[in-house]
Amino acid sequence: MTIAIVMCSGFLALGVFAIVAPRRLSRFFQIGGGTLYGPRLAAKLFSARRMRYTGVLFVVFIPFVAWSAIARILA
Repeated sequence: MTIAIVMCSGFLALGVFAIVAPRRLSRFFQIGGGTLYGPRLAAKLFSARRMRYTGVLFVVFIPFVAWSAIARILA
């Protein structure tokens, strides 16, 4: 159960950071993903707008995922 809580809180923190500082987070993923996808595709995939959108999705949906995971573990 602690693994589920730690994972969900990590994704929630990542979502909040993506909303607060999307440029910094997108730059981090562009540098890491540039070697895998190439610089142009990485810049397109990890743009600041997409980071902010993903952050909003994480913040909105992670509590439901955590609730479901914890309910299944305790059941």
